[in-house]
Amino acid sequence: MAIPVPSARVAKFEKQAFGMFIHWGLYSQLGQGEWVQHLKNIPMEEYARLKDTFTADEFDAGQIARMAKRAGMKYIVLTTRHHDGFSLYDTRGLSDYDAPHSAAKRDLIAEFVKGCREEGITPFFYHTTLDWYQPSFKDDFDGYLEYLRASVEVLCTHYGEIGGLSVTFEQGRPEPMNREGMSKYVSAEMCQTINGHWGFGRHDFSNKSTGELIANLAACRKVGANYLLNVGPQAGGRISKLQEATLEVIGDWIEMYGQLIYDGKPSRVQGQGSNFALETDDGKTYLFVHDLTIDGHANVTAAVGGVGPRVFMDVTAPVSSVRWLDNNEELAFTHDADSGLLCFHATGYPYGDNFVVRVAVIS
Repeated sequence: MAIPVPSARVAKFEKQAFGMFIHWGLYSQLGQGEWVQHLKNIPMEEYARLKDTFTADEFDAGQIARMAKRAGMKYIVLTTRHHDGFSLYDTRGLSDYDAPHSAAKRDLIAEFVKGCREEGITPFFYHTTLDWYQPSFKDDFDGYLEYLRASVEVLCTHYGEIGGLSVTFEQGRPEPMNREGMSKYVSAEMCQTINGHWGFGRHDFSNKSTGELIANLAACRKVGANYLLNVGPQAGGRISKLQEATLEVIGDWIEMYGQLIYDGKPSRVQGQGSNFALETDDGKTYLFVHDLTIDGHANVTAAVGGVGPRVFMDVTAPVSSVRWLDNNEELAFTHDADSGLLCFHATGYPYGDNFVVRVAVIS
């Protein structure tokens, strides 16, 4: 069987590498996550009144796009409609349960698309297939599917070209009997929250460290997957200072290694543990190394791993040097071309630095 190759559209998506996911809607006013209506058994009549206080007075699509751009993100996926059935877009008469009929009195998706395009960010639309608001979802599923089709048609015909549509169809899909022999190229994307909720959680203080998020971004690229990191704006549409600061730190790391994150492809070169390699179209191989210590006095540096030998396998091309990208430091190495075994001495981070994942290049 021939190995499938990605279409131009899929290849472009994979090269975008890193994106922002935004969960925002009526539920954000309650500050208890995006499933609050369902999990807290809030009557629909009561929940729907949140439309009258949904002002979106702090929603600035351009500012959010600039924030994503600063973080090194190339695309943004926004929840145009979530499971509560409320639409951030103008449904063109399909329903009055949408942003133009709320206190916001605006088409927020039109603003989102405009803000993204002005910053060179690709807009994507998330759209639910569940709907707790529409009675037909329970009582007339064929009728609901027609409503859903018409809703998606509005998104596809009134906002110009977008990157694509995201749906969580897998929630209701049975497991296939056989995953072998797929002849179609399939791209991958991992979605993750900064804390424990997709939508705004006012009292969710369990935020992931920037180090963990950077390591997860690198792990995604190891296997050629995109990384979609979620933020949950507050009621008015503003992203919290903490989440903004988290994105800014990731952006600092992207400034160092971003081109490899976008252009690098999985390599047959294998590292040990979390270490891995990426290759670029110019034939270079880059080694991503975890768990290094900081050089300095033991009493003032926190040891998180160690220096010393790092081993990579299947390095069959000749090797003349191995050096860190950040400071061009040449690293001692041995290489057996017959076995493909490369062993180099990884030095620690210069005092004052810790990149979480450090990159060396083979020449």
